[in-house]
Amino acid sequence: MNAATHNTQRRNPERTCAGCRATAPQAELIRFAVSDAPPYLAPDLGRRMPGRGVWLGASRRCLEQATRGGFARSLKRKIEVNADTLVDQIEAQQQRRAQGLLLAASRTRVLAVGTDAVRDMLMNASLLWVAEDAQNRRDELTAMAERLGRRCVVFGTKAWLGHTLGRDEVAVVAMHRAGDGIATEVASLVTQVALLKGSTTTCRRTSTNG
Repeated sequence: MNAATHNTQRRNPERTCAGCRATAPQAELIRFAVSDAPPYLAPDLGRRMPGRGVWLGASRRCLEQATRGGFARSLKRKIEVNADTLVDQIEAQQQRRAQGLLLAASRTRVLAVGTDAVRDMLMNASLLWVAEDAQNRRDELTAMAERLGRRCVVFGTKAWLGHTLGRDEVAVVAMHRAGDGIATEVASLVTQVALLKGSTTTCRRTSTNG
């Protein structure tokens, strides 16, 4: 093993998924902190909780396999956890992280808020962020983002986005490419939640109703 390979492995070591048992770089997996009291597992997305951890691939299949015996096998004890409960816990943590990222984008002035401002920024945007219950001109903006090759995510409600930004409701925001680091992290966490839910990550609606 050469020095470059060794240093890369030290920075991003591989871990084994408790569900499918495949190994993957730690950065691609979700960590759960292990405790001595039920339910024994807690999502540790920031990887800051002390003690032992167990790892999971960000997919619904891995989650189902882990809750049906994978966690118990890894920890060598009986573990009774519900997949949907874990997803809810992960989503709650990701919502808090997403709020922080949204506020960071606002503070650094790389955020456009509202349909007109977003449309004006899309040519130079890194990410289009659409509320789950957005309507009206949503399809126009998502189609424009697709034509331009811009990333697009659906996450949170209009009320949630609005509350985060100190407004009544916000249906759509965009992040300028100057804030690409923030946009990349947002896209990653939204994709992670969608994969665990077994849902789509696309911004385009499959129905024209609403």
